[in-house]
Amino acid sequence: MKEMKLKMESQRISIIDLETEKDEISKIFENIGKKQQTIILEVEKLKVLLHDSIQPHIKVQMRNQIEIWKAKDEKFVSTRAVDYVIKTIQKKSCITLTG
Repeated sequence: MKEMKLKMESQRISIIDLETEKDEISKIFENIGKKQQTIILEVEKLKVLLHDSIQPHIKVQMRNQIEIWKAKDEKFVSTRAVDYVIKTIQKKSCITLTG
């Protein structure tokens, strides 16, 4: 009887151990899934950077230059002379301005 009781007890412990291991394995697979998603996102970012011919620091410089142009454009005053020059440039490919 004692022997049978010990055998049942050891089987119960085995079942508990298996359940614990199952939970641990599930957590490991969950972590692997999360890491896989992170890696996929990083690979996608790298693909975009690889196919983009303009380097990020150059893009920053370009944005800064555009902002400078916008600021200068706000100060620009249109005159009859400007209108004449623009019309002439549209008709002819090259003009000379003096004065």
